[in-house]
Amino acid sequence: MPGLDSTHVRSGLFVCGLLLVASGLTAVGWHQFADRGRETKPPDPLITATARPRLLPPARPAGYVGSQACQACHAEIAASYARHPMGQSIRPVGPEDAAGTADTIVARDRERAYSIELTAHGTLLHHEQVTGDDGRKLYDQAVQVDYAVGSGRRGRAYLSAAGGQLFQAPIGWYSQRNCWDLSPGYRGNRSLRFTREIDDSCLYCHAGQLAADGEQNVAHLPFQEVAIGCERCHGPGDQHVTLMRHLDSEQPAEEVAIVNPARLQPTRREAVCNQCHLSGTAVIPRYGRGFFDFRPGDLLSDTLVVLDDTSRSSNARAVSQVEQMRSSRCYQQSDRSLGCTSCHDPHRTPPPPESAAFYRDRCLNCHADRDCSLPQPRRQQEAANSCIACHMPAEAVSDVPHTALTDHRIRRRPDLPDVLDTPHQAQGLSVFPEAGGQLPDWEINRARGLWLAETAVRSGDQQLARRAIDLLLPGLSDGQPADPLAAIRTDVPVLLAVGQVFAAGRADLLAAEAFAAVIAVDPHDPTALAELARLTTQRGNRAAALAFLRQWEAARPTSDEAPAQQAILLAASGKPAEAVDAARRSLVRNPTRIPLRRWLVQILETQGNTSEATREADWLRAYQTVIEQAAVVPPPATGAPRQ
Repeated sequence: MPGLDSTHVRSGLFVCGLLLVASGLTAVGWHQFADRGRETKPPDPLITATARPRLLPPARPAGYVGSQACQACHAEIAASYARHPMGQSIRPVGPEDAAGTADTIVARDRERAYSIELTAHGTLLHHEQVTGDDGRKLYDQAVQVDYAVGSGRRGRAYLSAAGGQLFQAPIGWYSQRNCWDLSPGYRGNRSLRFTREIDDSCLYCHAGQLAADGEQNVAHLPFQEVAIGCERCHGPGDQHVTLMRHLDSEQPAEEVAIVNPARLQPTRREAVCNQCHLSGTAVIPRYGRGFFDFRPGDLLSDTLVVLDDTSRSSNARAVSQVEQMRSSRCYQQSDRSLGCTSCHDPHRTPPPPESAAFYRDRCLNCHADRDCSLPQPRRQQEAANSCIACHMPAEAVSDVPHTALTDHRIRRRPDLPDVLDTPHQAQGLSVFPEAGGQLPDWEINRARGLWLAETAVRSGDQQLARRAIDLLLPGLSDGQPADPLAAIRTDVPVLLAVGQVFAAGRADLLAAEAFAAVIAVDPHDPTALAELARLTTQRGNRAAALAFLRQWEAARPTSDEAPAQQAILLAASGKPAEAVDAARRSLVRNPTRIPLRRWLVQILETQGNTSEATREADWLRAYQTVIEQAAVVPPPATGAPRQ
């Protein structure tokens, strides 16, 4: 479906712009750490002794072979699953994703117009255009789109692959309204454009397997298997395929070396579905784990920490089926054995003519002795004899426009408040309950700290910032260890989180230490490079700042922010020609950077390049006129139907 904006924490990888929002976080109380060289208090030997880096956990079992290896023996299931929404979760784009020509406007956002073009070479381009009041195109930025996300039942989002990364396109297709429109979040944040980076936290619920080396920024292709495949639910298939190929057709197999979720204990069975369908407030990989490290047969807590804020309602979010189901009487009176596959066939979706009967049969497995109390004619007339039409109606969701999802609370009277819904009380972040899960306290504190750090940096909340640091660096407030980051130097998400909190609190030296520690583990981390560039600029070290900015641009060659900052520093360093080149690189990638274009006009004038300065100034005036006109009489904001 359109919208890969999940509520999952992105492994603590927060976008740099959040620090601008948190510029008010100046009295956070850690100023004593800003100049640690003056500290005379000796380090606490107990803190120093216990602050050692944690050992990384062993690698998860590999051996993925891809779904094609399953088709030889399971052809019928494979054919059925290929038509299932999960089997169509991501695919390369094709002609069916086109919508007219580059001049066929499918969606608008004030002065911006969006169109889709299928070129003669089969390349799909998404255009963002702004046209002046004289009909002249001020810019037409076309970006190649490579992947469609979603089966199309509710809609599709679109991804472009550039510089080894994946980015979401600004527009998506909404099937239920039969229209193109802006992707979720884009109308409220116009700076996103083609730069919303899609990482593991978005992909793991939509993609089969990432590239074998696990590094999108160096892999030639981002996916090992594009759509969700057999092994996401059954586990790596290498041993199973090898065993079956060497087994005589008449020889029984005592051990098939593959996971059948139907034979798992209920909590482990449900974990297979919950890896994607349990949203919580935040889903955070455990230390040394990633989103794709879950293996069928595990408990979910073996890989992920799911935090739930019991003060919020989950009824209106796009992915909240698990929380809704657990609040239902059906689940609570089933001795908690009711699960996703009690109603859903993971290999097959019934076609619409069969849907009502299919799910009614599932309901009657438990309710055969208490059939519907409505008379048969009324049942047929009002709901086509469908249980879910009355008890699980589709409801609009708050985080995906033009979309409604089935209500999994299974309410007896959907028109009345459900007294059995789990009450929400302001108890803060709690770990989602999972039978048999034994998370150590430090893992829970780490997850809570990561979530609180992100929230604190976004909101500028000083109390949340204090709580985050207390959880992520326990003992720091009680003493001054020789190396305050000793325990987390191999934990990149935590290093990024504490670095950003310290930076927001103006503890710049500790922030720089944290970001430098990130670079020691991952020299290409864009967040750490951007922050180090900012901190070294503040200290007046332009050469070091430029080096970090160039590393940042090399790691993210589509970034418009990195060359924009280079332009300012190069000009201040007496290199106006290089500054102009950097500014132009930035404006090619993002023509809407108006302050940078104004700055470019000024520096061109100082260089004596009056003709180009005049052209840029004329462009600015025309663009400003269009923006002002759109603010007074905005064009229609809703999308257009497919051509």
